[in-house]
Amino acid sequence: MRAVARLTLQELLRRRTTLVLLLTTLVVVALSSWAFRALAHAYGPGGEAMLFASEQLIFVMLIFSGILALAATFLSAAAVAPEIESGVALSLLARPLTRMRYILGKWLGLAALIGVFSLLTGGLEFLTAFWAVGFVPPHPVYALLAMTWEALLLMTLALALSTRLSTITSAIVGMVAFFVAWMAGIAGGLGQALHNATLLQIGGTAQILLPTNGLWQAAEYYLEPPSVVVLLRSIGRIGANPFAALGPQTTAFYIWTAIWLLIVLGLAIWSMRRREL
Repeated sequence: MRAVARLTLQELLRRRTTLVLLLTTLVVVALSSWAFRALAHAYGPGGEAMLFASEQLIFVMLIFSGILALAATFLSAAAVAPEIESGVALSLLARPLTRMRYILGKWLGLAALIGVFSLLTGGLEFLTAFWAVGFVPPHPVYALLAMTWEALLLMTLALALSTRLSTITSAIVGMVAFFVAWMAGIAGGLGQALHNATLLQIGGTAQILLPTNGLWQAAEYYLEPPSVVVLLRSIGRIGANPFAALGPQTTAFYIWTAIWLLIVLGLAIWSMRRREL
């Protein structure tokens, strides 16, 4: 299993897709650095600049979340399907390697790359905000962990899909699911603000089926200064704002995300065992 994880990680590092995603992230960091410096120049030091910097950082991290989703989905979608189609998986599984260990090795290799990529590049973005305007989010570590966990959920889903579908199809299905969950989360927030039971049900159902948007909302909350949360509470329309979160997620939600990951990973193993090579 460790050998499969090591080989998977080495293969991922050699792919052009990984390099393109890294360069794209660095471009986003550079552009955000320029934006933060422009903000500091326009408003100078003070509370108003910090308020705008917090909202700007949330917007940048939303872009970063999308890049993470792309990385997790496209890299994972190409982890199993090409090896099945080319016959590489058959030669590997002909050795004393079970299909469960094969999938778990793939998962560990992917998780190592995506986890390090998320923590390092997200930390670089926080350092950029601090260097440019002096802003530090209240809980940067928790925010990074929530976004990394979000990427790992998508990675696991794409890995499970790749045991049955082609690389392109798995990637498309994974990204569509990500955006549908995000839009359903916005619908649920609108339902909360407008007291609409149907929209609330849509948001709650999506959070159970694919809890990625709930993790993004947790990251949002950890990025917001307490003063912003107090201001949004006083307005009373927090649910209608897709770039803000009123409070942290519950412990039950985090437990469900762990159970969800184990269920989907189990489905990936089951699907691989049932797959004819």
